[in-house]
Parts: sequence; C-alpha cells; structure tokens
Amino acid sequence: EENMSQGMVAVLDIGSSSVRIVVGKRGINGTFNILGTGESEYSGYVDGEFLDTNELATAINLAKANAETNSGLEIRDLFVGVPGEFSLCETKLVSQNYPKKIRISKENVQDLFLKASGSEFETTHTMINCSGIYFVLSDNRRVVDPVGERSSRLSASISCIWADNTFIEIINGILSSLGIQNCEYLSSPLAEGMYLLDENQREKYAIIIDCGYISTSVSLIRGKGLVMLNSFSLGGGHISADLQQCLHIPFASAEQLKSKVVLSISPSQNDVYEVQIQSKTVPVSMQMTNAVVCARIDMIASAINKCLNLCKEEHPEFVDVYLTGGGISYIRGAKDQLSKSIGRNVKLLMPKDAQMSKAYLSSTLGLLDMALDKQADESTSFSQKVKGFLAKIFQR
Repeated sequence: EENMSQGMVAVLDIGSSSVRIVVGKRGINGTFNILGTGESEYSGYVDGEFLDTNELATAINLAKANAETNSGLEIRDLFVGVPGEFSLCETKLVSQNYPKKIRISKENVQDLFLKASGSEFETTHTMINCSGIYFVLSDNRRVVDPVGERSSRLSASISCIWADNTFIEIINGILSSLGIQNCEYLSSPLAEGMYLLDENQREKYAIIIDCGYISTSVSLIRGKGLVMLNSFSLGGGHISADLQQCLHIPFASAEQLKSKVVLSISPSQNDVYEVQIQSKTVPVSMQMTNAVVCARIDMIASAINKCLNLCKEEHPEFVDVYLTGGGISYIRGAKDQLSKSIGRNVKLLMPKDAQMSKAYLSSTLGLLDMALDKQADESTSFSQKVKGFLAKIFQR
C-alpha cells in the first residue's frame, strides 16, 4: 500500500446508521475524483450519545480497511466530520478600530476571529470552525470578504462551531488504535451548506434540513458560516419502525415498503403495496401505509419548527428551505408533505456532481470538498513560507 500523496485526502463521515470513509482528490471543473470508499453500518447515536462505541470502532475499522483496499492507499491522516448532534453553534458581533485607514489583511481578520473565540462552552467543547457571516467597514459597507478593502474599522458577525469533547475523545481513541496519526475535525452541517449552496444562495440566508436515519439537523446558513444549528433524534428509521409496528410486518419488510411509498397520490381503500415477507409477496393497505408515513413526517416537521423557533438571530421571514440527507429525501412525496406540515416551501438539495447526485451523499461530499480546500490552503501557505524563507536567504 502506498501513502497518500499531495492533493489527496481521506474523510470520515459519521452518519446516524453508517460510517463512510472516502479517499479523493479534485477532478476537473470542481468535480471529485473518488479513489476509494468504505462503508459500514452500526447502531448510530441518539441525543448526542453513541449507542455502542465498540460497534462504532468495528465499523470505522471496516470502512477504513475497505477504503484502503479500494484505493490501494494507506490512510494515515483523516478529516473527520462532526455531526450536528455533537455540535454547538454560536454567533458573536466583534469589532476593531485602527488609528488610520489601513488595507485589511488576513491577519486583521484572524485577530477578529481570536476576539470571538472565548466561550462558556470551552470546558466541554472544542472549537472546530470560526467563520465570518458578514463584515462591516468604516463606511458601513457590508462585505463577505474584507481582505484588500481600505477601512479604519472592521466589524463582523462571526460564527463559531464547537464539537463535544466526549465525541472527540471517543473518535481519537478509535483512530489512534487504527494507526491514524493525524486527524482534523470539520463541521458536517457547515461543510454541507458551503458545498451544496452557491454564494448567492448563502448570502440571502438559507435553511438546510438534513434528515438522516435516526438524526436530523436543522441549520441556518449565511455567508460563510452557520447562524444557527439545532438537532434532534428522529429520522427515516423511525418511519420503518412505525410501519413494522402498525402493519405487523418484519423490520426488513418495513424498510423495503418505505422505498415503495408514494405520498403524492390519494389511494382508494383497495389500493395496495406489495412487500416480501419470508419469500411470500404480501399486500398491505396503501391508505394505512401512507397515513403512517405522513404521521411520522408531521412529527419530524414539528421538531423542525421547534428548532427554527429557537433561533435567536434576526433573519428574514421568507428564507429558502432545503431538504437533504438519506432519511426521507427519496420517499416520493415526502418533500411536499414536509412543506405542508412546516408551512414553508421545501426544495430538495442534492450534490452537484452528476455521478453522485444522491441526497444521502451530501455530508460526505461536503466534507470531501472542505477537506480538499483546507489542504490546498495549507499547502499554498506552506509554499509561500518556503518562498519567503528562500527570498530572505538570497537577500543576505
């Protein structure tokens, strides 16, 4: 097995029913060149706690082994996505005055981020991201990126994302036992928002609902940061459990039935879906099935509305709302039922990459995108340092 070379990264996406490791690099026109993947199912997490950490360790080990086999590369460094349920987001307004007009540099922006970095969460959480929602210059102009502008004052609304220390300890422990030498944590909801939405969509504010198997995150995104992030433990897996219970069918049959559901039609009393139960084809009432699925989507919708009502940040009343994730996106008519239930028009959001335009891959590809950007940033700043160092030597 070779080591990974420049321009390649490996990311670990921890979903609420499976873990996925992807090794990739940039393709042409912002696409990805996926070199290897590994995925393994496990029992997930509820209310910000893993149900079984031993099982999680086994799943990560398997995903890593498969990704290494597929890519022919040895994974030593890993970017790890932190799901919404293990994260907190806070925004702060900070500003800095300068004695006279200066050209704003990256260092000035870093200083503002430092000002925003203290928090009451410091004892239980670790900051994994700090980004600007918007910046205001001394002439009161709002900009997304102030670097290069001239101003005697710089104010900003800054978003900080904090990861639960228990989550980090558990993952660090598992990864070090697997011989991973370096790992860096990224925010899955932020990575998803930055990757799936373009600058114009983010500038206007947007809400992303990522509904997974047993966990859903709701984030409000603006500029380059999250303004709000809330999560709850409900998802597509609960629909299967409801179908199992109400229709008295095995769980595997309920999962299979869920993928056949069409909510956009009004079934008559005699309409049926067909499911396999122990190699027999069994008819089940379409009316009852649809009613069960709609009832659970309505429960998910009321939890989403609770999350939105918790948002303290001022934002316009009419904001675009997007649904992604592998929980309910693929159920035909689920998006419209959700729209009706939360009282807002919901659009489906999929990865841009034509080959991988599946809602369940949104967080994985978002993390890959963010990891590749980070790596490119680090290598350019490193090469600039080297150039600066060589220039100094030759000036002597």
